[in-house]
Amino acid sequence: MVRRLLCLVVLLGMSGYGGITLTAAVAAAPQDGEIALPAEYKTWPKFLTEVQRGDAKQVRELYVNPVGAKACPVSAFPDATVMVMELYKVKADGDVLAKGPDGKLVKGDLAKVFVMEKHQGVGTRRA
Repeated sequence: MVRRLLCLVVLLGMSGYGGITLTAAVAAAPQDGEIALPAEYKTWPKFLTEVQRGDAKQVRELYVNPVGAKACPVSAFPDATVMVMELYKVKADGDVLAKGPDGKLVKGDLAKVFVMEKHQGVGTRRA
């Protein structure tokens, strides 16, 4: 788990990383500079699963494409790595977050999907 988290930090902390937020319902073609939601991402290896974020009332699932999966945990993610993060609302009764018998938060509806892609030169321009 720690090695996988380090790979995520490496991906997010390096220049050449670009990302866009898509709502779960968006199916339109991406605009110039946006990243398309890969239709097959659910078949990719899960990078992190059931990430518990009680503070945000979320459970997160992260998928990485085969290019990135081959690199982690032995090296930094190469160009052409794509990650998809699903954010699920946590089921709740008022302000009380629902937990399963295992003590983990219970996933509710899918709220958002984030797509992150690494390519040389992306994110290096300064405003």
